[in-house]
Amino acid sequence: MYSKITNLLSITFLLLIGFLSLIGCGGESHEKVEGIRIHGHQSSFMVDDEGNLDQVLTGLFKEKLLEVVVQNDLRECIIIDRNILEFYSIEKKSSEIALNNSLDKPSLANITDIYVSSGRKDFGVYHLDHTDQKRFFSKYELLKRHISFPNHREEKAAFLRPDVKLTIKNINSNKVTLIFDSGEIASEKVSSSGTLTIPERLLFPKFADNDTHAVKAVWENPPERTAFEVHSLITESAKQAPTLAVFLDGLGYKLWSHAKSKGYTNSFPNIDPEPMMVAYPPKTIYNYYLFGTGNLLNEQEPQDKLFSSLSFLQDDGLIIEGSMQIHESSFKQILHAPDQWGDKVDDQIFNTLINEMDRKDFVFAHFHDIDNTAHRHGPYSSEVMNVIKQTGEYLSIINQRWEGNLFVFSDHGLHEYYDPDIESFSGIHYTAKPEDIIGIFIVFTN
Repeated sequence: MYSKITNLLSITFLLLIGFLSLIGCGGESHEKVEGIRIHGHQSSFMVDDEGNLDQVLTGLFKEKLLEVVVQNDLRECIIIDRNILEFYSIEKKSSEIALNNSLDKPSLANITDIYVSSGRKDFGVYHLDHTDQKRFFSKYELLKRHISFPNHREEKAAFLRPDVKLTIKNINSNKVTLIFDSGEIASEKVSSSGTLTIPERLLFPKFADNDTHAVKAVWENPPERTAFEVHSLITESAKQAPTLAVFLDGLGYKLWSHAKSKGYTNSFPNIDPEPMMVAYPPKTIYNYYLFGTGNLLNEQEPQDKLFSSLSFLQDDGLIIEGSMQIHESSFKQILHAPDQWGDKVDDQIFNTLINEMDRKDFVFAHFHDIDNTAHRHGPYSSEVMNVIKQTGEYLSIINQRWEGNLFVFSDHGLHEYYDPDIESFSGIHYTAKPEDIIGIFIVFTN
């Protein structure tokens, strides 16, 4: 959902781009470049600028959220230009950055991409097995292995060919599921020796100059249930019987399993959820749209309304939301203001659901408190455990009172990270880690 962290990142990106567009505009004349992509953080973004690389990197590394960590005070970045892959070692001294390279201030004219080694762990490929992570392959490290470092300062670093590729060994399945950054999935055969090779065009589509998307995860034995089938299950049910869909934002399968081990799920109806593969990126806006339309969200194209195939229900359909409407629907959407801390809204959503359920044939209720609380306090905090317990109590009452089919599912989980701004652990979700990309699914047929 639109968490405070996501908002902060968006603002930071805009400020950074604005800053970079201003630097380097002094008396010197510089060649205008079409754009530079900076990768390695939550997402890639473009920098349009006139100036030299030293100025861009100085602006980049002044941004706290984009600081890279390799070891001690050393910062590294890989520069991809149109002709050769260069390696620069960047040492941060107070507020200045020195490029430890003979090309002290190279022009931006040929630079197309900058890859930074980031503390955020999504610039790479995850190797998953059912609900567990086997390994993470850093694309940054993969690129570094294809660089020959100069023996002398006047020599350029050279990009070694053959093409960059990733070989994954010891796969115990004859096929795997590939997760792409576009949200699409595909099945891929594994060699008889248990080896899969991912070519450069699926790791760095820009290198290959094609329209393919990058692989984010290789998944052995993925969960049978996927977010791609939720829409059809809900709509087919609603055409035949009263149907209630309860969307538990942020309750990932790993989080559920942890809460169960601590006894916080005893309040739930007596059934274990199935693990469910959600769409990448594991964020509310994308999976909500998938639940409501059956399609992946393409923000560059016109968007469909949620549950348009059920428009024949007219006033007998209802969506119960938090503080804002996330996607449009032909159904009425009832909104609720959160408490003064911005965390708690589920008690209002629950009360509205209880009041409306006897009047409707189809209800879609989006509960927010698990996600909101996990972002603020971390997914494994006592605060989140108590919210999960409360959510189970809500569901037990709902299950007893609803006369029809009940679906319960989530859009993502969260992983824990240390937030230096508040000097505490918080929760976040954007990667193909199992904690983020595996939700839950439950169905009750009454």
